[in-house]
Amino acid sequence: MSDTLILIIMSLGLYSTGILLYSVLIGPFWKKHDVLITLPVSWVLGNGFWMLILLGLAGSNLLSLITVDRVLAISAILTLTALFFVLRMMRMVPLLIIALTVFILWPVIEHASHSYLIEWDAIAMWFLKAKSWYLSSGMHDNTLYTSSRYLYSERSHAIGVPLMISVFYRSIGHVNDQIAQLYLVQYYVLLTIALLGFLKKRSTTSLSWFSLWPLVLFFMISPTYIRFAASGYLDITIALVIACVTGLWLTLYATADRKESLRLALLTIVVGATACFIKNEGTVVTGLAGLATLAVYLFKYRRLTSWEWVGLITAGVYAVLGIALWRYIQQTYGIAIYLGQNIQAATMLARIKPILFHYLDTLYNTSGFGMGLVVLFIVMITTITISVMRRTWHHLTAYGIPLILLLSYTGVYLITPLNFSLQLTSSFERLVLQLIPALILSTGYVLRNLTPPQHDLAN
Repeated sequence: MSDTLILIIMSLGLYSTGILLYSVLIGPFWKKHDVLITLPVSWVLGNGFWMLILLGLAGSNLLSLITVDRVLAISAILTLTALFFVLRMMRMVPLLIIALTVFILWPVIEHASHSYLIEWDAIAMWFLKAKSWYLSSGMHDNTLYTSSRYLYSERSHAIGVPLMISVFYRSIGHVNDQIAQLYLVQYYVLLTIALLGFLKKRSTTSLSWFSLWPLVLFFMISPTYIRFAASGYLDITIALVIACVTGLWLTLYATADRKESLRLALLTIVVGATACFIKNEGTVVTGLAGLATLAVYLFKYRRLTSWEWVGLITAGVYAVLGIALWRYIQQTYGIAIYLGQNIQAATMLARIKPILFHYLDTLYNTSGFGMGLVVLFIVMITTITISVMRRTWHHLTAYGIPLILLLSYTGVYLITPLNFSLQLTSSFERLVLQLIPALILSTGYVLRNLTPPQHDLAN
């Protein structure tokens, strides 16, 4: 069996896991979402679930249980089970949109299947860790995490993606970084699909699918997105989680039905939990998804029933479980995070000006983002100004998630003990990739509420 076919079967298992979680936990509400939303959300759910399982196996030194027969058998069973739910709600137009999107992005997908990794972080951090988990049965015999010779690999980062790639290595019996990139490029394709689906669902009803499609591609085929689509960096990976959290949260904000609101709240928290397995900043995304969801739900329904509390607490425990397990492993093996070590207030104040300058410089980086980022910024400023003039302040809360994440990134720059200029200039461009889809969804939501349609926003 070819390496590519094994990866495809594994991917089907991940999609199917998410579909089953979507269907079993959320119930018939799953059918109300379009496939352009359910497909990327299912991918995030499936990855988050198995990343948690793999993290537990790594901490228990049981990764040797993973074999090609077990991986293929589990993936096949999950796929056949999920087909029962999928075949009952297929619609032609969204499927056609997905097919056209894959066709347009096919050169990126095809390039990922044979291109070599050339990015420093990908080789020295993420794929190096994937190889370490392929060679070891768990944390206790993983030399990368037990020897000081590998400090450059930034061991404090979450290990969900390296663990997933190591499962692929174990399934094929050797290392194949080229085909492993097909796992990463799916996040990029699904980010494009999710952005289109949530824009149509929550931002506007006056534009058709095929009117929104070129608009989404205008942003997503910029040089920087293409460059990082499958390069081994995980910023687009976490961007998909942020986009799904933002889209679901905005839908929750506008939904009037209490049962649907509870299902959306649970889904948003569980989807946000996947971020904590991807990168350090994912912990902030996970916490923000939970707190923002709880804030909106308590604002809408001030007195919660016991079942609502049980559901929200259960989803919260699932979200915290991954963070707690990784923190326990870090403490057990003495893995320290580098932030906030003896940074004085004067140093932080001196960094504010270059940070703001670099933010503005990135905004006008047309060679990297085309005109998309400039256009988005102008539209954002215009909609915010109009909202302020009309005193419709509450709609601007839609920007809460991406702006709080931007502030958290700024806070890291202020307290980093590493080379400040190098870290700022080498990382912020990639961090912007995480925020652009969420900012587009938030702007679309605000625009819709500036000229609200006649029918109920919840539809």
